[in-house]
Amino acid sequence: MKKKILVGFLLFTTFMFSQNEANNWFFGENMGLRFNRNSPRPVVQQGSLNTLEGCASISDANGRLLFYSDGSTAWTRTHQPMPNGTDLLGDESSTQSAIIVPNPTYPNIYYLFTVGSTIEPSGYHYYTVDLSLNNGLGDISGVATDLSGSSDGGFWSEKITAVETADCDGYWVISLVDNLFYSYKVTESGVSPTPVISQVDFMSRQSRGYLKISPNGKKLAVAHQGLTSSTSGLLLYGFNNSTGVVANNGEMIYNSGGSEAPYGIEFSPSGDMLYASTLDFDTYKLYQFDLKDTNLRTRMSLLHSELAYRGALQLGPDLKIYVTIPEEYTIGTQYLDVIHNPELKGDDCNFELDYIDFGNGRQVMQGLPPFIQSFFIVNDFNIVNPNEEVTETSADLAICYDSTYTLNGPDIPGADYFWAFNDGTTTTPIPTPSPPHQLIINSDGTNTIGTYSLFVDSHDECDNKYEGFANITFNLPPTINTNVVLDKCDLFDNNSQDGLTTFDLRNSIDLITSNQSHRFNVYFYLNAADANSDSLNENGLDPIFSNTAANQVVIAKVFEIGNDCYSLSNIELVATPSDVIPPINEYGCDLGDSTALFKLNEIKNNIVNSLGPAGTYTVTLYDSLENAINDNAISGNNYTTGATMLFFKVEDNGNCYGSGTINLIISTFPDLNSLETIVICDNSFPITLTAPIPINLQNNYSYYWSTNDTNYQISIPSAQTVTLTIVDNVSGCEKQKIFKVLSSTIPVLNSITVDVGDSNTVTISAAQNSDNLYALNNIDDVFTFNYQPENTFYNVPPGTYDVYVNNVCGTIVERIFVFGFQKFLTPNNDGYHDTWRVKGLDYDNFTFSDINIFDRYGKLLINMKPNSGWNGTYNGKLLPSSDYWFTISVADLQNNTAITYKGHFSLVL
Repeated sequence: MKKKILVGFLLFTTFMFSQNEANNWFFGENMGLRFNRNSPRPVVQQGSLNTLEGCASISDANGRLLFYSDGSTAWTRTHQPMPNGTDLLGDESSTQSAIIVPNPTYPNIYYLFTVGSTIEPSGYHYYTVDLSLNNGLGDISGVATDLSGSSDGGFWSEKITAVETADCDGYWVISLVDNLFYSYKVTESGVSPTPVISQVDFMSRQSRGYLKISPNGKKLAVAHQGLTSSTSGLLLYGFNNSTGVVANNGEMIYNSGGSEAPYGIEFSPSGDMLYASTLDFDTYKLYQFDLKDTNLRTRMSLLHSELAYRGALQLGPDLKIYVTIPEEYTIGTQYLDVIHNPELKGDDCNFELDYIDFGNGRQVMQGLPPFIQSFFIVNDFNIVNPNEEVTETSADLAICYDSTYTLNGPDIPGADYFWAFNDGTTTTPIPTPSPPHQLIINSDGTNTIGTYSLFVDSHDECDNKYEGFANITFNLPPTINTNVVLDKCDLFDNNSQDGLTTFDLRNSIDLITSNQSHRFNVYFYLNAADANSDSLNENGLDPIFSNTAANQVVIAKVFEIGNDCYSLSNIELVATPSDVIPPINEYGCDLGDSTALFKLNEIKNNIVNSLGPAGTYTVTLYDSLENAINDNAISGNNYTTGATMLFFKVEDNGNCYGSGTINLIISTFPDLNSLETIVICDNSFPITLTAPIPINLQNNYSYYWSTNDTNYQISIPSAQTVTLTIVDNVSGCEKQKIFKVLSSTIPVLNSITVDVGDSNTVTISAAQNSDNLYALNNIDDVFTFNYQPENTFYNVPPGTYDVYVNNVCGTIVERIFVFGFQKFLTPNNDGYHDTWRVKGLDYDNFTFSDINIFDRYGKLLINMKPNSGWNGTYNGKLLPSSDYWFTISVADLQNNTAITYKGHFSLVL
């Protein structure tokens, strides 16, 4: 928060003022203030104006009073009414009865805008004031111009505000009726007759309360002092000072939900803070709203509360906000209160009661004069680093002793520059340097610590003002060890005797800072010249550094955290000679995903055993060169990984010995099935089993059969299960395969059953062998069922078929007949389906038995010839509708094999 606190310091200087047009105020019962650059606080003055609320005044660019008004009377600078300046259409009991706006081109022409009151409604008007009249004291020229347009002036609000246009060639004057904002543009041609009208959602005909626009012209705040919560509230809108449009995006930033209602409002110069006074019956409250804070719980602060009446808030030329808190509606106060630092949040804004004492019997009432809000805008500028935005800490600057720093303001031809210094108590002007926008700060005694400030009056077409601050402190460089030795084994390279290796320079930081590395930022360079020239610390060495000469010295640039001063330290890089140990191969068995589990302790023991018994060795393993350099070792024993390289170092009784690499190799096998089933005809034994390894690789493995054989191939005499274990001769990894050898005999057909009905089914019964396969082939090649392991076939169309049973020992064939028959009969003598019969009998290849027909209970109803039909009768009587069953035997003429068929059909009446 340091930057903003310094605003308060700067306000005590003789030059921190906004534009002088707001230097003279008149308000209350003949009360007034005069602001002056040469006075730390405004001076009390008196005028002719006596008002409960509304008032307005204007001064020239040098701060000399021109005239003032309460909306119903206009007084000259000599405090006399203008000849035509009485009975104007404003009202002194209106919240903002008037505001004065100059013609931007003609210095003698001003426009006095007025609004009536709730008690005396008169609408919205303006008057032209010509200062060349009345012997140079000014007078009203012409009559009032009605600005109410088509709106009902009787409901016009008591609100009015003004701001400079975006192009600085005029002003927007804004007022409100119901839910319509009227924006009139003032240019060198005068007041535009056509307003920009913006309609918003919130409507309140309770017209009391202030209207204020932010000095930058981007936000518009409205205080509605209604009688209920639905007609009260503090709303915030967006404003476009290029077009005069009020955005219909009103945010209700405060509504008590009860009788408490806002009245006075004011923005901070930046527009980031909004202040509001409220009245809740007999209680006055003053609030602050941080408009940058989106958290509704933290954006509002209650600054003050007391038993009192409503009152105005108004920015002054010194960029403080002045506050009036009258006792009652007609009883004022002899004091004005003040918010010293309106940009700061909460209590840091420094609200002070009774700041201006007007003396006993003098009454400050509810109102304070409004001005064109652009009078109070001052642009923040970062004089510490002009290329960066202003932030809460951008003004903080620590300069190292025995160094200089140049503060830079905006370089504007023709601008006035005012530099000052504040030591925390007193603000002292600094003679204008050359060039005027730059101030050189020396830490060698010429300057001291404190706040350096710059105010710039640009005199450009927008009359922009700029302010900047620098909170200067002087720092000593950190105390460090300026010469250290970073000693390391000459490891992990091809020549371990040349004094060259790879260092992690960060390992020197504890040596340099006496084990206080957490307090410092350190950068590394080849030499001191490089370190000193790298002002942004962007071109340092990579901390993983390979020295190019034995005992090379590099530079550490050391900053204590929070301090921009640095010290340099020399780091001597010493690489102790060591041995290069030849690469080592370690094998792991594939887990099935191209990874393997390695036992690190076994690997370490293998390394130690390879070195011989002479020393007391310790082996440390690393998974990368960087981790080896940084001594970030692999922990634990079980290490699962894919094929990779590890690094290792060996110490002998704690002393440097040597280093090397380990190739972790994944041992894999050719693709093989873990189980193979082999069916052999029983007259084909013995057979040969062969290990599933390509013949060109067979000597890379050892073979262990469960038959106690160890050859690549073995012979077995009969069916059995044989297990083979294959061992990799290099890695020792092994893989198993099981051969399941089964015996078979030539097929023997037992029977064939054909079940005819809804789904013709053929079932083949044969002597069971594990490898039997079954097939049907229609002899007319109309339909074929391919070989299958199941012995039943479904949905077989009628016809003559060869039945095949096949296995490794041979094939047998049998011919069968699958016939068709009617599924139903309807014996109604209509000539269709009057009898039931079997169709398509093949007398060339088969003989057929008589057909037997049964009822559902198994009673034989008729025995008939295969080529005859049944009419559904029994003993001359027609049987009822039901399902009936039949059987027929069919014999193959070639081998006289008989097959019995059975099925059922329906009798439908």
